[in-house]
Amino acid sequence: MEFKWQHTEWLYAAPLLLLVVIISAVFFQRWRHKVWRILGLSDRSQHASAALSKARFYTRYTFLAVAVAFLCISLANLQMSGQTTQVKRQGADVVFALDVSRSMLAEDLTPSRLEKAKLLISRTVDQLGGDRVGIIAYAGSAYPALPITTDYAAAKMALRAASPDAVPSQGTNLAAALAYATDYFNPASPAGRFVIVLTDGEDHEDLTAGSADPALPVQTMLVALGTTSGGPIPISRTSRGTTFKKDKNGEVVITKRDIEKLSSIGSSLDATVIDGNNTESTLKAIQDFIAGGDKADINEEVALNYESQFQWFLFPALFFLALYLLLPAHTGRRVKASLLVVFVLVYSPAMHAQEADSLVVGNTEDWTKHDYGKRIREGNEKFEAGDLSGAAQAFAEAATAEPDAFEPLYNLGSTLMAAGEAEQAASVLLKSAQNTEDPGTKSNALYNA
Repeated sequence: MEFKWQHTEWLYAAPLLLLVVIISAVFFQRWRHKVWRILGLSDRSQHASAALSKARFYTRYTFLAVAVAFLCISLANLQMSGQTTQVKRQGADVVFALDVSRSMLAEDLTPSRLEKAKLLISRTVDQLGGDRVGIIAYAGSAYPALPITTDYAAAKMALRAASPDAVPSQGTNLAAALAYATDYFNPASPAGRFVIVLTDGEDHEDLTAGSADPALPVQTMLVALGTTSGGPIPISRTSRGTTFKKDKNGEVVITKRDIEKLSSIGSSLDATVIDGNNTESTLKAIQDFIAGGDKADINEEVALNYESQFQWFLFPALFFLALYLLLPAHTGRRVKASLLVVFVLVYSPAMHAQEADSLVVGNTEDWTKHDYGKRIREGNEKFEAGDLSGAAQAFAEAATAEPDAFEPLYNLGSTLMAAGEAEQAASVLLKSAQNTEDPGTKSNALYNA
């Protein structure tokens, strides 16, 4: 059974707010005792001391902190997969080897070579469709920044964390990165295997020709970053300016892209070498490289719908909140039944899109096949022209005229997805899948959803 969190930001807020409540309680208790001393109440009676029990105070605020944590987890809205189906797709395993050596901090590319490489990886991940992705960071040594996965959000988080400081030794050990990449691939998997290396080529060691395992064919691309004129390597930044790396003679070191070294390595690996300085052309080259490579049919179980499970965390939140309110702040007092509060919390997931709801569809009862086809063509033309709102309107009208047709619903879902309305698009695409018996078109609709 698959699960996902609808609003992951609340998962980060849960431990943070728990600590905030507990720390605030500690400081409030200390402040209260300080005020007592200032007011000369430090020698209060034994009865008063017992009435203001420190243990009772911290117990109440612990209940409040736990209630807040559970409430945050509830707002994250855990969703479990309900009905599932088998979908056949074309898939591949793509591993990015990211050079995080100090030379990648050079700013001859804007904002730097390393940030340019991260941008290329991030936007390539956005274009992947069902492929698994892994990330390896390397300098003098290599480490697996992200095991191979289909979780693209985790890939972007790992990408942001990759930096020269994460690698214990400097240098450029591409062989170690390629060794890690080989371990990522499953020899029994029919999926294609791609390694995309993003580097400036500086200080790379030669690789042994034919070192790749012939039983595990891997298609490799080297993306060269940096300029031939090069640039200095920033070490630190202060209000007084930027400090750059210097050699033994006190001269500022200029790092340059070594395209000859990369070409030599490319020949050893039978790899494609491309210029990565232009973002758009590089993204297209990477996309064509993956699309034109070897892929295989992979059977995958896809969830048709997800059911919200937030109530399993909401109930504990209300329980601990009730304990906080019902437990008296002073010892020796009874819990009054009148303090019992009936909590009613109505939670509905945030709707990020109302575009589908705002579509106004006129009367289509008198439509002919010609009118239906005209709306489909009109929607396609507006989609190509970038008028996503107009395209959605046309497809919605066509879907109203032919509610059992696959094409208008599928096109409407694809248009909403392009407009960034993911939740609305998923609902429409799932509905379109019910209107076709063709395995191929049904798989496309379910997968895009």
